[in-house]
Amino acid sequence: MKGKLFYKPTIGETLLLILENIAEGTLKHCFPHPYYHMFCGHTLEQSFRNAVQRAHKKHIIKRHYSGGEIVYSLTPEGMVKARILKMKFEMTKKRRWDKKWRIILFDICETSRRKRWLLRQELTAMGFLMLQKSVWITPYQLPPTFSEFIKEFVDDIPNEDIRILEVNTINPSEDICHFFFPKHG
Repeated sequence: MKGKLFYKPTIGETLLLILENIAEGTLKHCFPHPYYHMFCGHTLEQSFRNAVQRAHKKHIIKRHYSGGEIVYSLTPEGMVKARILKMKFEMTKKRRWDKKWRIILFDICETSRRKRWLLRQELTAMGFLMLQKSVWITPYQLPPTFSEFIKEFVDDIPNEDIRILEVNTINPSEDICHFFFPKHG
């Protein structure tokens, strides 16, 4: 089994974190914002400007003029995406295990394979372990915003099913424990 992966945000996701953090601001508020340098590896300012334009076209951020400057803020959809992004970071932090397992089961049809693939990618990035292609597990408590994250994938897909289980034991569990707790296995 492979080890855990750390979630690394894109430039656009970094933009969402910055705007969520400052509520609204101009591009100059983003340089040198701590989130920008922490996640982007000193990406060129033009790349960041391009990300702003893409987010604006997707209606994730809105802009208005104030004092002769363009001011950006999150739209309601952008706020949801920012909350989900923060939840992803919460999921990658080291946490204490409460001796329970959280299992995600999903049934997403072949016609929605791209959404299914994206969901798998996101679960992997958040540190979940794949038991089967549609069965994923984590030993950590899920944040309250996890349901918003799940809705992001299935709201527009009819007849899809995602279940979240919390169980006390899994047998056998040695390989699963070794994945999440390699020093103790």
